[in-house]
Amino acid sequence: MFQRVFEEAMLAGEKRDYQRAVSLLTRILSETDAYPQAYLYLGRSYHALGRFEKAIQVYRHFLQLKPEMSSGYFFTGRSYLALELPEKAVPYLKKALELEPEDIRILSLLGIAFLKLKRPDFALKYLEEAIRIEPSNQKLFTAYINAITVQAVKKFHEGDLLSSREMLNFVLAMGNRNILPHVYLASIEKELGNFEKALNHYNHAITLSPDDPLLKVRRLALLIHTGRTEEAAREIHFLRSSLPGFKDYSIKPEGINRYLAVQFFKQKEYAKAVYHARSVLKNNPKDTGMRVLMGEAYRILGSYSKAINHFMRAVELDKNNTGPRYGLAMILWEQGKYREMLSELYKIERIDPSDRLCAYYSILCKCKLGYPTDMTIPALQSAIREWGPDPYLFNALGEEYIKGGRFELAEKWFQKSIKLHPSHSSPYIGLIKVYSNLNKQGDALCAYKNYLKLFPADIMIRKEFIHKLVELNHYQEAIDEIIKFITLTQADKNTRKLLAYCYRKTGGFRDAAIIYKKLLKEEPENREYLTALVHCLYHSGEIKYASELLEKALSFVKPTASLLLTLGVLHYRLGEEDRALSVFRDVLTVSGENWRAYKNIGIIYKNRGVTGLADRFLTRAKRLRKTGVQG
Repeated sequence: MFQRVFEEAMLAGEKRDYQRAVSLLTRILSETDAYPQAYLYLGRSYHALGRFEKAIQVYRHFLQLKPEMSSGYFFTGRSYLALELPEKAVPYLKKALELEPEDIRILSLLGIAFLKLKRPDFALKYLEEAIRIEPSNQKLFTAYINAITVQAVKKFHEGDLLSSREMLNFVLAMGNRNILPHVYLASIEKELGNFEKALNHYNHAITLSPDDPLLKVRRLALLIHTGRTEEAAREIHFLRSSLPGFKDYSIKPEGINRYLAVQFFKQKEYAKAVYHARSVLKNNPKDTGMRVLMGEAYRILGSYSKAINHFMRAVELDKNNTGPRYGLAMILWEQGKYREMLSELYKIERIDPSDRLCAYYSILCKCKLGYPTDMTIPALQSAIREWGPDPYLFNALGEEYIKGGRFELAEKWFQKSIKLHPSHSSPYIGLIKVYSNLNKQGDALCAYKNYLKLFPADIMIRKEFIHKLVELNHYQEAIDEIIKFITLTQADKNTRKLLAYCYRKTGGFRDAAIIYKKLLKEEPENREYLTALVHCLYHSGEIKYASELLEKALSFVKPTASLLLTLGVLHYRLGEEDRALSVFRDVLTVSGENWRAYKNIGIIYKNRGVTGLADRFLTRAKRLRKTGVQG
């Protein structure tokens, strides 16, 4: 029977009727263990339907049964990539490659995954191998060229100019018409003293992007250096008339680099800003402004040790300059070192007692450090009056109201904070606390959803959300969230039980049965799992299979009144009254005062027209139930 259903599922998949394939494969897996490959095809059907989290859950079942099959690891990795979770995809794809070292699909996806992780060195390793196996694959070759380009840029910023040049020249030789190789090759050739080559690359770049004025600024120093004075003069006139602020800078190399560092910083191209600021500092290491700019760029890039080094050098150069001290303070804020930050702010205050920004950050630090709310709340209110609408002050005020137990006052401040800064996490967490304490459950659910849209990887908040959904009987939403949770972490036993419970509550008995079957394999004598599985099979219409399963289980699980009653009911539903009657009598052997057994026996006798016996058993059942005797 199952072979026919399996073939129907395969045919549905071929016809791209994935929903039917899901239904048929789920039926198979809820009833038999004879088709482990059904898990693989079920996962692929879910993937085709765009239900990637569900696909991953199913693939994991398959891998537990068939850990030697590379396809399970490959398809799991593919679904993780579809979810934009390359860090989760890589371990599965690596395992797939161990089992199938020449599989071009696995090599390609590994290359793409490492590109997404910004690890072009690893991406190249796998893409080169894929190209070796299938050199005519154009899509693969494009990915390979992209990986080389990204790795070349990385090498450039690491200072390995020769390797970067070699890679970028190869990219151009392969017919790439992108501007990026020319821009970086121009900088490399300039650093290596090959000014004509550098100029040539800038000319190519400007041809490709004629409206980019900063390219012309970068070329200007080369025009001057190579003696093209007339062209340089025309360029200077054009740049001074078209670029605000350019006329305030020297047209010597140091002035041009300083201008470029500032402009790239304003455009948030921090790596380029660092490159040009470093060029200034090579000739003038005591340039405090460039030290602060480099420190701030490195801070934003997350390179705290480099940032601290530049800020400290700037402090040494000018002890009364508050700029680098603010840079150090902001690093301490981002590291959660609020007491150390407060100490740094006190230093700034001694340098400039009128510094308003110092007072702003001081009150935020004091809130984080748990200062009394009767001090922090008035200070925050005063700061808001002084600074006007500010998301961080609003959020801090909301948090202080929560600390004081004044949840009804906190709500509006978190809402104001979100309105000004929708991607800031703290006010969403604040609203969750507020609504949960005020018993505004609908609003709490909305706050959870809004937070998880922005921060989907927060496992703890998602777990809270799941339990809140179950508590409020939102079982279908709970199912969706549990599957997302499982995708991000490993599913423990309690999580799987909760998922099965939610499936039952929404009528997904076959999905629940699949989970209970696995749980029962792990604990074969667990009566809870056995009863739940039988219940799911019964409600799926598989009464015969449910009765056979339970009868088999009772050969090694100690019979209880509950299990025997269930078996008796199954036989009765199948029209097997003699077997049902025998089982109900067995219940009375185990539990002599069980009213349900008496009632069921009475019903069977009544059906057979044996009214005397029927009345006796039904009367006994009624009396036992009335007295509350369970047996």
